[in-house]
Amino acid sequence: MSSLAMVRLQLRALELKLGVQRGGFRFWLFVFNWLASLILLFVLGLLFHYWSLVVVAVVFDIWFIKCVNITEFWNRLGGLKNG
Repeated sequence: MSSLAMVRLQLRALELKLGVQRGGFRFWLFVFNWLASLILLFVLGLLFHYWSLVVVAVVFDIWFIKCVNITEFWNRLGGLKNG
């Protein structure tokens, strides 16, 4: 049995189990629900990804401000001496 025939057989079994006919109202409602869920999952994944990048950027900025002495670096570039 080919894989396409197996998929068709599984689809037919699912149709009989759920009482859904291909091309009917409930079938298209099922397809729309599946697509909407997939899109929502994708959008939420992107939002989580970007929020995690924002958190990493804020942590890096806080570390940079606390640990790097910009004034001393800038003074050395300008040729100023401390003390």
